[in-house]
Amino acid sequence: MIDFDCAYQIGDVVHVRDKKLSLAFTPCEYAQCLTSKDNVRKTYEENLFTMTSKFDMWSFGVVAFELLAGGRPLFRSDGTNNALADVKEIFRLCSWIGLEPSLQNQIASFLSNRDPELTLPAQHFVASCLSCDPRLRPSCRDLLFHPFFDTKSAPTLYRPISRDQYVDDDDDDKKVEEEKTRNIYSEFSDIDLVVPRKSHFFISYAQNDASGMATTLYFAFRRCGLQVWLDNFESDVTSEGMRRGVSSCEFFLVCLTSNYLTRPWCLKELQWAVEMKKRILLLREVDRRFSPWHYQCWRAGMKYNRESSNYVKYQEKHEKYIYDNFKPHCVRDVIDASARTCVDKEGSNTGTIGIIPFRRKQWAFDAMIDEIFRRVGIRVPSISCLYQETTVSTIMNSKKKMQHDVVTPDTPKTLYIVSTTDTLGSSISKRLVQSILQLSNGNTNAVTLSDEIPFPDDTFLDEHFVIVLSKGILKTQVLYRVLGLPKRNLSFIYATRNDEKTYNETDTEWKFNGEEIKKAPREVQALLQSYEALPFRYLNEDRGLEYEHYAMIRELLKRITAMRSRSRLSFG
Repeated sequence: MIDFDCAYQIGDVVHVRDKKLSLAFTPCEYAQCLTSKDNVRKTYEENLFTMTSKFDMWSFGVVAFELLAGGRPLFRSDGTNNALADVKEIFRLCSWIGLEPSLQNQIASFLSNRDPELTLPAQHFVASCLSCDPRLRPSCRDLLFHPFFDTKSAPTLYRPISRDQYVDDDDDDKKVEEEKTRNIYSEFSDIDLVVPRKSHFFISYAQNDASGMATTLYFAFRRCGLQVWLDNFESDVTSEGMRRGVSSCEFFLVCLTSNYLTRPWCLKELQWAVEMKKRILLLREVDRRFSPWHYQCWRAGMKYNRESSNYVKYQEKHEKYIYDNFKPHCVRDVIDASARTCVDKEGSNTGTIGIIPFRRKQWAFDAMIDEIFRRVGIRVPSISCLYQETTVSTIMNSKKKMQHDVVTPDTPKTLYIVSTTDTLGSSISKRLVQSILQLSNGNTNAVTLSDEIPFPDDTFLDEHFVIVLSKGILKTQVLYRVLGLPKRNLSFIYATRNDEKTYNETDTEWKFNGEEIKKAPREVQALLQSYEALPFRYLNEDRGLEYEHYAMIRELLKRITAMRSRSRLSFG
């Protein structure tokens, strides 16, 4: 018995949310439109889909895998309605790139004691149906020729079919020749049936500088269901094995640290990626506690030295090795192009992907991962959905982006931004006001307070103050007036160096162990130690890094809302 409750006619044009479906049997390209955080930016027409037979081929591949893997489902699902079991399965489906080795092994394990000769044909049969590109999936007619149906017709594994299946007997010979179906598998050998490994990312890094950085990225990507090549988790780390890893990846991810471009194997991997015309994404270290890399320094022939905590000239032997053994201009051209790239709002599918700063704070790390996915075109929900108790139904039924609302009933109606009157303090407070109004859709007002603005005569019973920590803030009168209020709700943002503009430390950036704090009253020192301040992230739209600024604003509003929610529960 066949249930046609979720069926469409071939050629039907439907909106992605117009009808119910069995998500466990839905092809990846359709699931991406259903769950992607980007679909709300599109018009109604851009969310229309035309039903084709390639949808059926995917569903057939899901069923075929379960039969050939001994009953193990391809995606864990609810048996009552075929909905995916949890959010992790949605990520697996939306980021699908092909039948990974572990799934191929399940087929091999089931067939090993039954019909070992079927193993390779069965793996290729299922993998072809489950291609992430619908254009590469075979038709039903193609599958009738597949070697899976006859493994004994060596050496070509060719199984002809009767022309009577497609051509009427009374047709003339010319029409018969035109209507014959071409056997796309007629020249296949056992080697052709081996399903090639595919990965989303090849992570290239310098062991001494970025092993922690690379491993963190690996587990984040794997948690999102992506296939990743990282040498620490590979059995073949020979030159040929790494070259195959580069060849099998969709995107080549470089962990740029101070010593990366002095390591011969790093340069060799990067050169392979350039030769194979892989899309290259540069992820640069910015934290001075580790081994930061800065474009301007690199072009000036300098790298960061941990011992001196400063940028120094490259050693002559490194410069000579790079120029003598590799194509330096090829590598330099890639990095120059990446540094000049300003990624458009909708992402780019060709050319250079750009340079992204690596961040470690959880909220900044999540924003970075989401931005990486956006730039390379991997359409999945926000990574925050994996650990914010988001359910499958929430993602499926949400009409908004996969980012939780930043304004709730506990968010204050007015935020007061306290800053200095100098250029830095004024520019930060002005930017905060504009961004808060923008992200809250005008539901939360933001007002600046400084020594040049008269202190309001309001009672300030339930307002929230955001203190901008920059040079001179502890000497302002407005700060101590706020701290003298009988009831105050406080958050802190500290001024940072705009690392995209300069690599040198500046006097304007806030120093938590600086002289200004040491000279402040003990009460103020204790107050600052009791709060976790957020770093201010600049907009940097010319670098395509505005996502960092808006992630900071969302985190600020999230913390303010959580603080007020706890306060409301405490006092009833």
